[in-house]
Amino acid sequence: MKSVDILIAALIIVLMCICGNASEAPPPDSARYQLIFQATWSKATYPLNLPPHPHFSGLIGATHSPTVHLWKEGKRATPGIKNMAEIGSKSPLLSEIDSLIRQGSACTTICGGGINPSPSAVTVTFMISQDCPVVSVVSMITPSPINQQFIPIKTTTAVNINSLVS
Repeated sequence: MKSVDILIAALIIVLMCICGNASEAPPPDSARYQLIFQATWSKATYPLNLPPHPHFSGLIGATHSPTVHLWKEGKRATPGIKNMAEIGSKSPLLSEIDSLIRQGSACTTICGGGINPSPSAVTVTFMISQDCPVVSVVSMITPSPINQQFIPIKTTTAVNINSLVS
């Protein structure tokens, strides 16, 4: 089966929704988001050829400007993306994201737990602003039918802050 088929079988959906917290209001021109990564990769959803011990590395990503790309299909991976895809390590990619934040191209690091074993879910909460309305998050899928398999999640501009209702 193609790796795309595995990803479809492994995921129900990545759900993003605006959520509120009455005790902590978001800064002006921003919104709090929650990303729920729900993996359903199991014997029930993938009855044939399920590899032993299916799981996903911890989530890692950022909110950033539309001009930033943590990865781009058809382009050479950065050392951080390469390391995350090969061994599930977050640290090189965290350094790349920190550099983007220092340059003003990214605003928030998104860092969440892994899913081990699958099926299960992991949730992360983060802020989106007018300066950084795009979300990019990755996780390594393993064992993979091919080496260096990762799940990329990238939004287009996530929200028009001016249209939010308090």
